[in-house]
Amino acid sequence: MRRDHNRISPTAFNHIIFRTFYGLNLADDFAKAAEKFSPRENLFDANTLRKLSFLFEGRYIGGEMALEKFIGKNPDCIVLELAAGFSLHGVDLAKKYPKIKYIETDLGPIIRLKEKIISNLGINLSNLLFKKANALDYQEIKNALLGVGKGSKTAIYCEGLLSYFDDKEKVKIANIIKTMLKKNGGVWITPDPAMGANTRQVLKKALPIYRQTMSKAEKLAKQKYDDHGFVSEKKTDKFFNSCGFTVRKYGWPTKLISWQTSGYGRKRVIKLGGILKKFGKTWVLTAKK
Repeated sequence: MRRDHNRISPTAFNHIIFRTFYGLNLADDFAKAAEKFSPRENLFDANTLRKLSFLFEGRYIGGEMALEKFIGKNPDCIVLELAAGFSLHGVDLAKKYPKIKYIETDLGPIIRLKEKIISNLGINLSNLLFKKANALDYQEIKNALLGVGKGSKTAIYCEGLLSYFDDKEKVKIANIIKTMLKKNGGVWITPDPAMGANTRQVLKKALPIYRQTMSKAEKLAKQKYDDHGFVSEKKTDKFFNSCGFTVRKYGWPTKLISWQTSGYGRKRVIKLGGILKKFGKTWVLTAKK
C-alpha cells in the first residue's frame, strides 16, 4: 500500500515556532505571517518547543554551514531543497548569494502556502523559486530543475525528511539523487541521519520532554519514527556507501543561541551539549563514478 506522505506535513508547522528561538533573520516575521494558516491542533506548546529548540538549531545551522561551504566553491550553483516546508534557508541564501539559483520543493499544499507567506512578507527574489515536487518522484524532481542553470553544479538538500522514510523509500530517494548528481555534478547534503533511533533513545532518557513531544509528533504524523529513518551512524555510512555515495561529515555547531532561550541551567546545558556534540553531524555525499 502506498503511504500518504501528506500526513507528515502538519509536523512542519512547529518548526515555524522553533526558529523564533534561535535568532534567524525573518523568523519572527515569518511566524506572525504564518499564524493565520497554522491549524492550532498541529501546534505544540511554545514553552515545550523552546526547551527543545537547541536540537533543531544545531541541525539547521549545521546544514546551512555545509551548504555555504559548497556555495563558496561553486558561486553560481543550484541548490535544490527537497521537502523544504517552512525552512528559511532559501530566503537567507538566495539573498546572501545572488548568483545562485535556490529551488524549494515540497508537496503541493505546503509549497503553495510557503510561497504565499513569502509573498505576504514582501520578499521577491528572482533567484528563489518554488516548485511542487514529491521527493520520491524522479520526474517531478527533474521537472523542478528544467530551465534552471543547465550544467551548473547542484547541492541537493533535505532537512527533517529521511526519518519518515522506510528502507525502500530511502533507497528510492538515494537512487533519484544519485541520478541527478551524475548528470550535473555536486553533492547531497543532509543532517537527517543524526537523529537516528539510537540517538533518540539517548535523548529520551536524558530529556523526558523530548520523549513526550516525539510521542505527540508520531501521532500527528501517524507513524513511529523508530520504524523509519536510520538506526546508527555506522549503519548510515554503510547504507550510503552501498547506494553509491562517498561520505564526508561535518559536526554541528554547539555554541547556540537556543541555550540562552531554553531556560536550562549551566549543568543541564553542558550535559545536553555533550550529547549534541556526540551525534550532531551533517552528511555530505558525492556520487561515486
